[in-house]
Amino acid sequence: MATDLRIGHRNENGQSFTLRVLTMNCWGLRVFSKFRQERMEAIAQEINKYHIVALQEVWSKDDFEAMRKIATELSYSHMFYSGVIGSGLCVFSQYPIVGTYFHQFMSSGGIFDMHKGDLFAGKGVGMCRLRLTNSGCHLSIYTSQTYSCFRDSQLFEIMQFIHYTRGTDLVIMCGDLNTYPKMIGLKLFTKCLQLQDSFFHGECTPSSCQQCQNCHTCDKRGNTFVKRTANPKRIDYLFYSPKASSGFAIVEKEYSHVMEEPIPSKGYNYSNHVGVEVKLKVRRDESAAQEILEGLSFIDNDENRSVLVEIQDNIHRKRIDLKKKNPLLSNEGIRWWFIVHLFKAMLCLALMSLVPPPITIIANVLWGILVCYWLRNFAGYVVQLSHLAAVESNFQDLNNYLGRNGPLMPSPVNPGVMYP
Repeated sequence: MATDLRIGHRNENGQSFTLRVLTMNCWGLRVFSKFRQERMEAIAQEINKYHIVALQEVWSKDDFEAMRKIATELSYSHMFYSGVIGSGLCVFSQYPIVGTYFHQFMSSGGIFDMHKGDLFAGKGVGMCRLRLTNSGCHLSIYTSQTYSCFRDSQLFEIMQFIHYTRGTDLVIMCGDLNTYPKMIGLKLFTKCLQLQDSFFHGECTPSSCQQCQNCHTCDKRGNTFVKRTANPKRIDYLFYSPKASSGFAIVEKEYSHVMEEPIPSKGYNYSNHVGVEVKLKVRRDESAAQEILEGLSFIDNDENRSVLVEIQDNIHRKRIDLKKKNPLLSNEGIRWWFIVHLFKAMLCLALMSLVPPPITIIANVLWGILVCYWLRNFAGYVVQLSHLAAVESNFQDLNNYLGRNGPLMPSPVNPGVMYP
């Protein structure tokens, strides 16, 4: 099937061609993902019909190699390795991959969410540069999966990465961004890079998208891996650049969801996400050529300021929430912990001769458990603070980018302050 597509995707005069692109979160975490190997094999069989495929949460190299053997029509592939267990990102293509690059996010998963794998994954954004044979066109496809707690910061890093590496005819950005259409990070992301969301059309806008039942890509009703109480949402996206400096332009697109139904003869779904398929009709039109921007595009300064105020407020709220959740981990809390610990040691020495040894042993074991729990919280607290420092650093960069004549906003809380 894919061979026929490759031959027949161009029109008779050779001026236009169609690309079938797929992005999907495969939910392939070891141990925690049900029927992982069976689902990966079923997904690999389905992706043979596409020209370009970007997958997320393919954590196991064995799963990636098994998918390569099954997806025989996709001759070229690349897996982005990062962190301890990888980035979970990979790309399959019918076209030659002539270059790859990966950027790891400054902020990653928290220590309290080890079961999600984000802390060990080293998540980031990956880029594959493709040469579309017989058309003279080059395409850069970017794929990523953001962590919900730091999505605004990570989206800005994706913006920077795409801006400095997008020197090709066409750009596609896709993945599980863990971001709703109306959220500020995605709005800034699309405006600054001038990419278009493949879902939106004349009757659908970001303000009405969440009410549209056809848009949900995760936790959809009827999925065998989704709880009945879960809220369906749209967090998987595919963006594209409508025009390029060389004259190539995307003149038509068709958006659809795939792999929504259970796997035939299995009784369970391909993943807890659905696949997002977009058909892009590309045409060479010299009149459509435009210059590649030298810098990030600017929104109106008043709108910039409102965006930055909201981001800065989010950073401040996260610091306050972190301190409220961990009152014993502030400077004052640490001092009181050492005082209590010293008092306990002196009390144990004083009562050692009066209390029977078994009770002393039990008391020390309980105290050791409390100390381990405190140390665990302390480690998570430090990790969260380091992530906030990365977010604040990205905020400063964004502030400088959006201000034509200098920063629009004053500096936030000093990121160097470790214990608020």
